[in-house]
Amino acid sequence: MADQYALENIDDERLARIALCHLMPTGNELTGTLLQDYGAVQTLRYGLGEGLPGDDQATLHVWRSHFEGYDPTEMARGVELAEEHELRVLIPGDPDWPVGLNDIDRQAPYALWIRGDAPELLTRPLSERATLIGRQGSSFRSLDNAYSLATGLSHSEVVVVANSYPGIGRMALACTLGRPGGAIAVLPKGLDR
Repeated sequence: MADQYALENIDDERLARIALCHLMPTGNELTGTLLQDYGAVQTLRYGLGEGLPGDDQATLHVWRSHFEGYDPTEMARGVELAEEHELRVLIPGDPDWPVGLNDIDRQAPYALWIRGDAPELLTRPLSERATLIGRQGSSFRSLDNAYSLATGLSHSEVVVVANSYPGIGRMALACTLGRPGGAIAVLPKGLDR
């Protein structure tokens, strides 16, 4: 099964963007430029060594080094997790893609995962969202404060935005489960992480 996720076998824009999520940090300028100019499938081809005219070879070499650590098994696990948790992948051009992300140009995420029938969480005004951040090694008091704050925000129908690292972010996300506000989880790479 993992063979279908080998980079050279990916010929679908959605899968190519998911692979890029496993390969590159969001906001990589060269990746964003290539996505805009050529699409995700061709961006993978350039990463695998296809000639890219006019680019600085040193920059290209550093960029391609991200491709060396790619593991199709991790990608397969990410796809399995998405199916298991009933997640959908959004990419630019999809009807539910938040068009406001297009304003950040080459820094936009390569793909977004959503769960449920509430893609409007991604398009609600910023005044209806709150971001909770903190250290991974948080104290009990910090976690308790995050719990209280996130629970209160969610009951007030404010969307909680947090990262998925252990600590404050994960506590904030956990507090939104089953509550009216909902949450946006910011993941550092693929779903398997």
